[in-house]
Amino acid sequence: MRVVKGRALRIRMLEKGTFVEITTMLTMLGEGFLVTLQIFFLTLIGSLPLGIVVALGRMSRFKPLALIVRFYISVMRGTPLMLQMFAIYFAPYYVFGIELTTDSKFNATIIAFMGLRTKSWTRFTRPEGGPHV
Repeated sequence: MRVVKGRALRIRMLEKGTFVEITTMLTMLGEGFLVTLQIFFLTLIGSLPLGIVVALGRMSRFKPLALIVRFYISVMRGTPLMLQMFAIYFAPYYVFGIELTTDSKFNATIIAFMGLRTKSWTRFTRPEGGPHV
């Protein structure tokens, strides 16, 4: 049996496989949970106002605005979240040549999830433009 020590990770290598200590796993799960909470609250803060604006734009009597919002709703409902995330993440690099960083991955996730949450708000509008009763 051989023990390999890393930064904060100790791995015991045995004949049948690799085992990571339970404390390391719980630490990693805790860090992932905190990132999940960050994503949740940031998308909630960003998507609630956007959803209200989209719902009001959808119910607008000003036809050009209602058509633009209707197109936005159709695109957001009609494309899978993963496709939206790929487009938001890779488009700046391929279209504008902007280098991708760790922050850009996080920002792409927030923007894509804001679209997802907005989808849930726009489901409260009927095709005729009025709210459900």
